[in-house]
Amino acid sequence: MRPEGRLQVAAGHACEKGSRTDNQDFAGIYAATETERARHGMIAAVADGVSGAKGGRIASELAVRALIEGFYDQPDTIGPAAAVQRVMAPFNRWLTAMGRTEAMAHAATTFTALVIKGRRAHVLHVGDSRAWHYRDGRLTLLTEDHTRSHPDQKGVGHRGAAAPRPS
Repeated sequence: MRPEGRLQVAAGHACEKGSRTDNQDFAGIYAATETERARHGMIAAVADGVSGAKGGRIASELAVRALIEGFYDQPDTIGPAAAVQRVMAPFNRWLTAMGRTEAMAHAATTFTALVIKGRRAHVLHVGDSRAWHYRDGRLTLLTEDHTRSHPDQKGVGHRGAAAPRPS
């Protein structure tokens, strides 16, 4: 906290493609205007398109953009978790339908978002893009991976198509 009691936020992101031929990650951070912060908070999200799907990169970018662009249009009376659900449930239905088309066959993405409103932080999560809490030099995992435990299916999501839920 800054001396006058206001939260000061510094944010950034980085990603690495690893052993894959392309990177399907997408991240977005929106600190919001002072009015938007008071009504809804500020938001950050990361998504990782499912490899092997034609539209993985498109899915990850559109998921993050849909959240950030739709979140601030929601009524501030419903709370951050419900606001995210209202935005992401229709997006998820659209993505599921698009994943059945030839152009975006099997398109899917992981999704993890953080909304900071006032003195509360809300983590919303589906998949295996993890959210961590860092304090005093210590990392604490906040989310649980939604992947199958069978060795032949490691990295395969088990929630199927689902809009993010509070973690």
